[in-house]
Amino acid sequence: MHGMTKSSTSIIVIAALSLGLGATSGCSDDSGEEVGTDDATSDADGDTTTDDDTTTTDDDTTTTTDDDTTTTTDDDTTTTNDDTTGSEAECSVADSDPLSITTWTVRVHNDSADPLFIPGDDCLSFHRFTLVVDGIEGADTPDEGEACNLILSTSVCSTFGCEGDELEGGAIRVDPGESFDFAVPAYHYPWVEVPASCHENAECTEAFECRVGRAVPDGAVVSINVDLSTSCTRDFNPGGCECEGEDPTCELSQGVFAWGRLVTESTTFTHEGGDAIVDIHYPSEP
Repeated sequence: MHGMTKSSTSIIVIAALSLGLGATSGCSDDSGEEVGTDDATSDADGDTTTDDDTTTTDDDTTTTTDDDTTTTTDDDTTTTNDDTTGSEAECSVADSDPLSITTWTVRVHNDSADPLFIPGDDCLSFHRFTLVVDGIEGADTPDEGEACNLILSTSVCSTFGCEGDELEGGAIRVDPGESFDFAVPAYHYPWVEVPASCHENAECTEAFECRVGRAVPDGAVVSINVDLSTSCTRDFNPGGCECEGEDPTCELSQGVFAWGRLVTESTTFTHEGGDAIVDIHYPSEP
């Protein structure tokens, strides 16, 4: 070796011994960094993979200069695999859309010669309207036993119905030739199936259905159905089927439900994205 002295030869030997000790220790890489041993595997390239899906690659760069000085740069690259668990994606079906600010005025017309009643109920599970949006059936509102967000946060695995003192309200009377308006958001509550693992109570082991809020998209084909009654029956307040004073339409007192002789009327339209008046006639227009 030209130009090499005895002292420089000793330095090389010492350096080689140092590198050999470092390679057999198994406690550090050639950058001096300590390598974890828990649940780790190493391949021939020096790549280390741990159970948290983090991969560290040693991309060492070696530079040799004319004065026989060797410099090694430890350029470690770390890649983290951020996998999304299936349960998080599955549980997102129970998240409601933001409530729509678009409102339909659903106008129920009584074109018959007799009083018409829009039924009431004593339970919040009662739905005055059902909606079918692009073929998917939903309701105008959920009750406490149907809403996904309420079911998921309860300590029991499911809830049913409502308490008897949770009164929805009485029937609505519409005299011949009159109409009654409802303000209905462009929003509906279809059923979705939610895995049991989404429930806060770990003892709930069965998937279940619940209602979740969905905004009606522009251009959707919507059908609104309403149950109507031609008889003021099945009430707890006999004789309470008349409006007070001269009012041709009114909401009757709680306990007057008018569930007798039910008929269902509906209308279908395309949601154009803005507020709209939706007319439902009884009897149906030919």
